[in-house]
Amino acid sequence: MKRFTSRKEDHFNKIWQLECPIGAYTQKGEPIPQEALAIYITPNPRSMHDAIFSSLVTLAKTIQHKNMLANPHQEVMNEIQKSKGRSCFVDFDFDYKDEKFGEELKRNIYERVDQSAKVQFVETRGGFHVLVDPTSVEEPFKKRWYQSITELPHVDQAGDQLIPIPGCTQGGFMPILF
Repeated sequence: MKRFTSRKEDHFNKIWQLECPIGAYTQKGEPIPQEALAIYITPNPRSMHDAIFSSLVTLAKTIQHKNMLANPHQEVMNEIQKSKGRSCFVDFDFDYKDEKFGEELKRNIYERVDQSAKVQFVETRGGFHVLVDPTSVEEPFKKRWYQSITELPHVDQAGDQLIPIPGCTQGGFMPILF
């Protein structure tokens, strides 16, 4: 009999399946230090339709250029990663961290999107990621919210990017939601 699980449990189990013994990741026979390892995820779904098309183009170019060293599996995986579907979240990466910055960041973000917007904050080893659901931003913030957040100090990147998974390690640090 199949046991039914929640979506959260399913996601946890998928991550758990990636777990392996310390020292299992190696480079040229030497174990990679735990402090150098991390697991990242994209917060927005990928478009498999777009990925199939771009994979075909990439693989055709590989054949055309007679690139015998190309790894077709890796080429397709790269195209999947680059093929964003819908924008569930816009991610802002703040590469700065001190004791007060997290609370100041929350206040600054909510001034730009309003308290009713769906916003998630993730503390990382080197700073913070702020995920904003663009559909939850209400008038009068809709026209300038993105630009006003990118104007904040210490914004490194914005858009659709990889984020470390809270609860997993990121170079010896455990990212947390706050």
